[in-house]
Amino acid sequence: MLTVTAPVPADQYAFLANVNTKVQFIALLSSSLKIAGFVVIQAEAEADTDIVEAALERSRAGNSVAVAADDTDILVLLMYHLSDDMNDVCLVSQSRTKKTGNFKETSIRQIDKQACKQLLAVHAIGGCDTTSAIFGIGKGTVLKRLCQVTHYVGLTSVLQDRNSQLDDVIAAGLELLAAL
Repeated sequence: MLTVTAPVPADQYAFLANVNTKVQFIALLSSSLKIAGFVVIQAEAEADTDIVEAALERSRAGNSVAVAADDTDILVLLMYHLSDDMNDVCLVSQSRTKKTGNFKETSIRQIDKQACKQLLAVHAIGGCDTTSAIFGIGKGTVLKRLCQVTHYVGLTSVLQDRNSQLDDVIAAGLELLAAL
């Protein structure tokens, strides 16, 4: 039970900066969501794999699934692991589109499978964070740019081919970096 002993700050960051308040808030929210019929999983550390695993498990069981996230890693994991024997999973962005004001929804099944083959190179070039330190652009932008030009797709294939020669890998990597 959440017991408020002081006024709740208007600033959510100040509110969540207090460890005790944050723990109590998460417990209250989790309890309320469970009562409302939602599945709640509380991750101890990195939540991406827990979120994807839970979504795919429900999809495999024949349920409709929507994952609310703006995390490119979740998108990548869903693209990689969604198989033909599962229901589609919809990724719902936390930001609204300018045109309609609605949350952007993306069907994982409708994402180009060619893009999925580029994910290792995108992650290597774009970095493990949402925004690349090298270019200041997100992995989604890197993926979009690399998949737009057939020549770039060939270069990412060179990076991922175990039989590629070192000089070819270096040349392909440099060309991709220059293209971004």
